[in-house]
Amino acid sequence: MLLRTLAGVAALSLLSGCQLVCAYDCYSREKPRPSRTIVTVIPASTDAHIGTVVVDPDNHRLVLNTAYASAEVFSDGKLVPFQSSEKDSEAKFGDLLQARPQPPVSLTTYFESGTDRISDETTAVISRLRGEVARRGDSEITVIGHTDRAGSVEDNDYLAMERATRIRERLISLGFPAGIISVEARGERESVTETADGVAEAANRRVEINIR
Repeated sequence: MLLRTLAGVAALSLLSGCQLVCAYDCYSREKPRPSRTIVTVIPASTDAHIGTVVVDPDNHRLVLNTAYASAEVFSDGKLVPFQSSEKDSEAKFGDLLQARPQPPVSLTTYFESGTDRISDETTAVISRLRGEVARRGDSEITVIGHTDRAGSVEDNDYLAMERATRIRERLISLGFPAGIISVEARGERESVTETADGVAEAANRRVEINIR
């Protein structure tokens, strides 16, 4: 009786254009296999900070916090940790890695005390910036002005904005699109070298140029 039924289903399948395998799948007693998801911690670069990923299916908690630490997560709650590698990750996730946004790049140029005069080294910084824009295509540039702690907070806020604006103007004059460049001023608030108030420090008199 079963063979006759299967033959009938097969005939209907052929007549309707369906694949014959559909008829046999209907009578399969095998349980469907659980679906699988692979989680891998892939650093943005060789010197990048490694963050932490917590995998927690059905309260089976696993922490991944080293480069290429991985886990297979199954829909039935099973969790299988393993260690991948850069080569394996490229093979498995190559298309996704190519599509991810490139990490931002930060460039820095410095200023004389109390001025917004651009230094000679700025030319080399702008040359590198131009190369980054060409490599990335669509880009956003943020120019952030900083000062040391010589002078008042108000004066330093003004000077920081003047420095950032001067860099922006130079970039525009060299052909960078004005629409992709924004400016910010942090004054003396984000020193890279901590000093007492009123101290002039060359490392803090700077403009950061961030591109993403």
